[in-house]
Amino acid sequence: MFKPTTNSSRFKKKTVSYYSSNKKFRRLLVGKINKSGRNVYGKIVNLNSCGSKKSTIKIDFIRRWSKKIALCVNITKDNNRTCFVSLIKYSNGTFSYILAASKLKPGNLVFSTIIPVRFSLPYNSGCSVILRYLNYKSIFFNLEIYEPMGGKYCKSGGTYSKIVSLNFDKNLVKIVLPTGSIKVLSMFNLVTIGRASNLENFNNFYSKAGYKRLMNYRPNVRGVAMNPVDNPHGGRTKTNSPELTPWGKIAKKGK
Repeated sequence: MFKPTTNSSRFKKKTVSYYSSNKKFRRLLVGKINKSGRNVYGKIVNLNSCGSKKSTIKIDFIRRWSKKIALCVNITKDNNRTCFVSLIKYSNGTFSYILAASKLKPGNLVFSTIIPVRFSLPYNSGCSVILRYLNYKSIFFNLEIYEPMGGKYCKSGGTYSKIVSLNFDKNLVKIVLPTGSIKVLSMFNLVTIGRASNLENFNNFYSKAGYKRLMNYRPNVRGVAMNPVDNPHGGRTKTNSPELTPWGKIAKKGK
């Protein structure tokens, strides 16, 4: 009778390495609370949202270890974000997730600095630098509004911003956002060089309502089609009445 030995592949333990696999780093995962559009009293507050129990990734927008060089380990997809995220390991041994640039690949080195390029390493895609040391041709994303806040603009997949003008006397810079609006910000705000990953984000086609239901969306029902108890627009057969707030007041009085 055949007896399996300890050297058989069936009894060997499979070890998972984050340098070779594309799995998520569990220590940086954060759970989400299933609110499903209701408040603490159980009443529906947001009509068009449903519950979602998917975990999200804790992303470091501030780049706390600014004096350390980091290695890009892998690139993964977050459940609640259109842009890809990359796991990086700093030279002191700590791990963190950042927003991945379009040309960032596993094995590349990234860093965050406030030093000009002639005194530091060359700026590559995915590095975080201040606006003062960029030229007009460079594009960037993950734009910071105020200095200690971290990135707030241009964080979705495939977006980027450009510089319009620089004012070194007042340390101000004009920037064009993806929407076309112009913002005046300080030169000492941090940005990430390159374009946000997932360039084909605008080509997504949702063929059925089930895709949106998995993304925390419920069907939208017109207020005119409801009863007067459910909505201030309800109970009518004509739709030419003025728009009202949930409390019955005119919403567009000055327009």
